Amino acid sequence: MPTDPYGQGIAVTALTDAPDASALAAALAGLSGLTPRTVMRFASASARSAALTGATAPVAGMTTWLTAEKRLDCYDGSAWVSQVPDLVTSTSGATAASGFSLISFSAYKDGRSVLVNLTVARTGAAINSDDQGNIADTDIATLLAAWRPPELIFGSVGDGFGQGECSISTAGLITVRAWSSNGPGSSTVGLIAGRNIRLTKSFIQTT
Repeated sequence: MPTDPYGQGIAVTALTDAPDASALAAALAGLSGLTPRTVMRFASASARSAALTGATAPVAGMTTWLTAEKRLDCYDGSAWVSQVPDLVTSTSGATAASGFSLISFSAYKDGRSVLVNLTVARTGAAINSDDQGNIADTDIATLLAAWRPPELIFGSVGDGFGQGECSISTAGLITVRAWSSNGPGSSTVGLIAGRNIRLTKSFIQTT
């Protein structure tokens, strides 16, 4: 009995094969047929475990939908892996740099998409910007490994009075690079003691 032209090992009945309805049905729905190569549906994970055992044990590449869990899984050869990753969250994924205190942090990861929200307060002396909105590059916090970008990225920061630009390195270091507002060059423009500096940034992780 020949197999399908796509190299999937599905037996295809030929006109030269002896008539055998059972063999035909097995070729279509049996262990080497179409059923184990479709998205199989089960009432739950436990129902799947009960059905896929022994001769019908799962093999790499099998895909199932679990009704109770509302989840699409793929078997990687040793375990079922969800194709809809769980949402990962954290409120402890950053540390403040010297001269700053951490007010709040929250982060969310859905697959490879990451969103971080960070607020720090300036506790050291004010760092004033010049009349061009420049300040010395100032580190304000570091993201823990799980929340770092795959390359150097840039974003906006603000404190409700002014705003600036920051960079986030692959080591998680958040650095404010410039700061301006309606009154550049004044003593109240820049990273002012007691003010909260806020950052919200989203990016894609590659691993």
